[in-house]
Parts: sequence; C-alpha cells; structure tokens
Amino acid sequence: MARAARYAGRQAALIGLLGGVGIGIVGACASMQPPPGAPFDAEAPVLLSASPDSGAVIADFDDDVEFLFDEVITEQGLEALVTISPRHDELSVSWKRRRFTVKPRDGWHPNAVYQVTLRAGVTDLQNNRTEEGSTIVFSTGGDIPNTRIGGSVVDWQAGRMAAGAVVEAIRLPDSLTYVGVSDSLGAYELLYIPAGTYLLRAGVDGNNNGRINAREVYDSVTVTVSDSLMRDFWTFRHDTVGPRVNDISLTDSQSVTIGFNQMLALETPTPDAFGVWELPDSNRVSVNQVLLRAAFDSLRQAAAAAAADSVLAARADSLGVPIDSVAAIPDSAAADTMQIGLPLAPDSLAGAAQPDSPPRDSILDQRPALFADIVIVTTEPLKPATRYWIEATVSNLLGAVLQSGRFLTVPAAVVPDST
Repeated sequence: MARAARYAGRQAALIGLLGGVGIGIVGACASMQPPPGAPFDAEAPVLLSASPDSGAVIADFDDDVEFLFDEVITEQGLEALVTISPRHDELSVSWKRRRFTVKPRDGWHPNAVYQVTLRAGVTDLQNNRTEEGSTIVFSTGGDIPNTRIGGSVVDWQAGRMAAGAVVEAIRLPDSLTYVGVSDSLGAYELLYIPAGTYLLRAGVDGNNNGRINAREVYDSVTVTVSDSLMRDFWTFRHDTVGPRVNDISLTDSQSVTIGFNQMLALETPTPDAFGVWELPDSNRVSVNQVLLRAAFDSLRQAAAAAAADSVLAARADSLGVPIDSVAAIPDSAAADTMQIGLPLAPDSLAGAAQPDSPPRDSILDQRPALFADIVIVTTEPLKPATRYWIEATVSNLLGAVLQSGRFLTVPAAVVPDST
C-alpha cells in the first residue's frame, strides 16, 4: 500500500506539472528524466509481476517472458542481467518504461523446463538498484520434475573453491544445455532437470563469457538423471600433450629443481624417469631421489631445525650449562650444516613436517594438491663450471606422456648445500 501511495503521489505531482507548463513538458518526458520538482525517490524498483507464472506448463509456448516493475526502469544493461536455462546463443530484449520482455531469438525449445533468472541490478531513473533477483520456472511441454543436481566446484590447480564457475548439464544426444553458476563458496545446484542422460561439466570461467572453453580448467562426468544426485567437480587443464620441461635450476650441489608447463600426474615420478648427462662426454649421473618441491622444502626446514638443536646441545654440553641458557643459532649458521643433497632414509618423507597453511574446507582435503615442480637429487655432486643435459619423461593428469629436457650449467663457484 505504501508503494501504491508513493506511485499515486508521483502521478499527481506529474499531472500538476503538466497543467502548469503545458505541452512543453512532453520533450522532457521523452528524455526519461525525472520532472523538475518531483519528490526524491530513494527506493529501488519493485518487481510487481512476471509472466508466464512460475510452475506453468505451456505446450508450444512462443510468447515473451515479461517483467513488470512499480516504476520506470532504465534500459541499459538489462540483457546482461537475464539468464535463460537451457542456454540460447542470442536473446531478444525489449524495454518499455516499467516493463521489459525477453525471448530467445531462435525460439523456445519444445518439451523443455525453462528457468529465466533476472539478477539484481535493475535501476530506476535515479539510479536506485535492486539488491535481489527473481527466477521463474515453466515448461514448454511435460511436467516440471522435482530434481536437483548439487555439489561443489574446486579449482584443483589453484587449490581453492571455484567461485562463479560455470556448471552445465548437456542432454545427450541433442546437446540441450541446462546451465548454472557456483556461488562464492563454490557450491552450485541445477534444479528441475528432466530425466535423461547428461554430460555434466563444471569449469572456471577465466574469460567471463559464461561458457567453458577448451583451454580453461574443467571437470566432467556422464550421469543418468532420474532423481536428485550430488556431484563434486575437481577442475584442471585437459592437455592432450604431456608435460614439457619449462625451467630448470640448481638448488644445491646435488639437487635440481625442474618446473613443468602443466600439472603432473598425482603419482610422484620415479628416479628412472629422469636422465642427467655430463657434457661434453655424456657421462650419465644417477638420480637417487625425486621429491615434490613442497616436501623438499619441508625436509630442508626440518634439517635446519635439527642441525640448530644439535649445535646448541653441543655448545651447552661444552659449557656445562642447560641448553635453554644457550643463545639460539642464526638460521644462516644452521643452514650451513644441512645435507639434504645426500641420500635420505626411506621413511624421511613420511616424517617430514608439512608447510603451514591456513585451514581449508574439508572438501579440499579429499584429494592431494596438484604440482608442477619437482626436485631431483643426484647420487654425487654436480661439478662446478660444467654443463649438463637433464631430461624428464613424465605424464599429466590425463595420462599424456612427453619426453623433454633442458641444459643446465653449474656455476664455477660451488653452490652450498641447502640441506
């Protein structure tokens, strides 16, 4: 009633103005500007109705979907606020003061359940913006099923939940595509999906075009929908060519860090997947260990702490005082005693402390983190002022294998052991 009174008051004020200034006001109204002296409006437009009614079943539906507001709204940006599922390539949007209509340019699909969503952001002439959206559901043939496909989308490569990910249910074999978007926590739901076989896909929308492109990270599965179901997606790049050595660097005299151009398979590569040759004579240097970069860093930190404790204990013993009274050793001094370049005990990795990380949602703990960097440890130190060819044969998450390598030149000054 308050909104109706506000509207009636506004019309009365407008009639009074028309009577005072005559036909000259017509040009001002045509420009869609509020008339001079009109009451200030601080309230956002209110959606009065939408048609067809939500829940309607209209066989061979060919009309527009219409949204009606309680006041004049602006035309700019309306098309960007409307989404239609199943997806259509182009929409036709028509605006007339308090209402606007939308319709796919190629017409509505028959025997489909549609969700037409108007998101928040509709504005009036004084730039008041709606803060809530609205969705209507109707069928162009057949009952509307009470089904739900829900779950979460994980950006596996980035190690976080995927906000704003595109989720698609592609009906087979006709490719009718129902679409949704994950929320800020990576959760999604697709409602009222008719029974059938679907290819479900979820992907991180890197270019914000509302679609999953081939070079974007995604995950997919084929399912049969007959009732509600849950499915989580772990998105990653689907490369059909194996990982290539992207960069290589000397970590210490026996450790080399290798970075690849994509994520590797979850199993840590074995030493025989790598070759190290001393040039120019091509003498092969054996690889003793392969470590994930995170594990290598953890071992280095653990070794530094152990070395520091050992030196402190020795100093305290020589002075005949409690260890608590001995000054701590600087990190640089402890680092000089580390020898992770030497072979490690088989269970060293299992006992290594993991790097500190912020608490993560439990879903992120269900699978290991992806990696594109590894450290190889040779059985003997690499020679100063010597060039080596280092080669890797590894696979990615799809199982694609590639052999590649790079040259590494060890500097004349020996790199101190970092462990």
